[in-house]
Amino acid sequence: MARDAQLLSIEINPYLCGMVRRIRDERLILHLGDASDLREIVAGYGFDKPEAVISGIPFSTMDQAPGAELLRVIESLLAPEGRFVAYQVSRKIVLLSYPCLKLASPAKRLVLFNLPPIWVLQWEKIASPEEPSVH
Repeated sequence: MARDAQLLSIEINPYLCGMVRRIRDERLILHLGDASDLREIVAGYGFDKPEAVISGIPFSTMDQAPGAELLRVIESLLAPEGRFVAYQVSRKIVLLSYPCLKLASPAKRLVLFNLPPIWVLQWEKIASPEEPSVH
């Protein structure tokens, strides 16, 4: 991460939040809360459009409607050419994302060294003509 970057970490589990709180880095902003409130959380910290959203949310265990809505929110918040990265045990998120994400098809990689193996999927937001590129 660049020295002037900021990392907003949203954790729903108070115990894990306590563990993350031990990290001493002024770029880290820790928020105890639910990612379903992502739009409000990001706005509450006064952030502009993030260049990246990284998620370990288990989309495979979510009902379709709330999962799809969260993906739409992530897409709407991303900066032009921003990236959404999800690490998942299942590739269900790929099917869930097709009708709701206007992002390039995801790059997929299976990480076998993780137990259980996980999929790392990355989507890139395609800049629209009215949105300038961040690069």
